[in-house]
Amino acid sequence: MELLRMALDILLTILVVRVFVDFLPPLGASGFGRLITRLTDPLLAPVQRILPQISLGDATVDVSALVVVLLLNLVMNFIS
Repeated sequence: MELLRMALDILLTILVVRVFVDFLPPLGASGFGRLITRLTDPLLAPVQRILPQISLGDATVDVSALVVVLLLNLVMNFIS
């Protein structure tokens, strides 16, 4: 159980890094940014298909990472 919790903690950290990668285009274009995107896309893609991006003036915000983080937190609460 502890190993699963540690894996979920690492996954949550990677998702937070993904949010920063999305907000900083030069970081997203780097090899590190592409790696983070490839690691998190399988988790985010199903949510992105369901939820539209939120438009804020000229910018759009993808809330899929927030939804996945909330779901992972629920899972973590159930296994504790």
